Amino acid sequence: SGGRIKIFVPRCEDLTNSSVSTVSGGVGFGNAGDGTYEIVCGYASLDENDLLSAIQFFPNPVGSELTLRFPEDLKNAVQTIQTTIMDARGRLVFSENLSTFEQNSIFMGNLEPGYYVIHFASEKSSFFNKLVKL
Repeated sequence: SGGRIKIFVPRCEDLTNSSVSTVSGGVGFGNAGDGTYEIVCGYASLDENDLLSAIQFFPNPVGSELTLRFPEDLKNAVQTIQTTIMDARGRLVFSENLSTFEQNSIFMGNLEPGYYVIHFASEKSSFFNKLVKL
């Protein structure tokens, strides 16, 4: 039997058909069964988990301001990242959707010194990391 392939279109405005279509597997020696294809908006080679783990945040340990830098490939995959920071007790101390097209900073001067968890989330994946506040 045939399989399913995805055709990735990097710019969503170029996408004219996002439905699944059937294609004949052919005839003759080595022919395959019928299969399907789907045209999808996005990039085939990007794994969002890897992209989220590539977000740079510095300095760590942080004093009063944490800077975030998003990788170029992530900017091509998503426009905003839900960013949250929780203290060691699990209390939410920061939550905001940040644009991947800008370098962002988070003011942390009002937080107590200690250990925190920073969480980045997109529609498809999420990533946690440790953060120390001086």
